[in-house]
Amino acid sequence: MAQHVALGKRLRQKYIIDQKLVSENYKNHEIYVRSTDVNRTLTSAISNFIGFYGESAKAGVDYPAGDWPAKFVPIAVHTFDVHEDHIGHGDASADCQRHKKLKDLWKQTPEYKQL
Repeated sequence: MAQHVALGKRLRQKYIIDQKLVSENYKNHEIYVRSTDVNRTLTSAISNFIGFYGESAKAGVDYPAGDWPAKFVPIAVHTFDVHEDHIGHGDASADCQRHKKLKDLWKQTPEYKQL
């Protein structure tokens, strides 16, 4: 989870601070978060957005004041039934050379080798 919070902070720097493509505070019409319906990937998505919005979050505005985890902005993470998820699993019959090259690169990373 810590890696995803760190990634969220890097994405925040790029898309909020540097490029100003997204507002500093969460607006549901700007962001659509999608994940596979697996606990691990849902937790990863939530962790990413803790890093993405947590630094600018304000109690009572972006999340409830009082008995609530500080800087945690609740963001909906959408899922699809595995049989209807054509993005997450892709088209098995597609011959995508870029995907093959990226997959070869993934397999060389220390993180992949630890799996």
